[in-house]
Amino acid sequence: MKLSDFQAAVFKLSDYPDKGNNFIIPGFGLSEESGEVVGRIKKTLKNKGGKFSEDDLDNLHEELGDTLIYLSELCDEFGFKLANVAKNAIIKLEEKKKLQKR
Repeated sequence: MKLSDFQAAVFKLSDYPDKGNNFIIPGFGLSEESGEVVGRIKKTLKNKGGKFSEDDLDNLHEELGDTLIYLSELCDEFGFKLANVAKNAIIKLEEKKKLQKR
């Protein structure tokens, strides 16, 4: 799936108060879901010695999807294209890699 198609689908399907003029809901949602991702990883490290079961991986996969939804909504709130955010992130990583080789 293209990121542009994903962003369009999220925009069509998501619903929250004052959508299009409310960065708070998706911003807090992204923070909350990111915390859930970290929490699942921490619990697996602490309670299972870092061994992820299929169920753990399924849950982690779902939480990562939730973060992607909120990230897409946040991009919409600021008029950003998710694909451009991703592209700029790759450029940033490439620049860091070049600096590390020096």
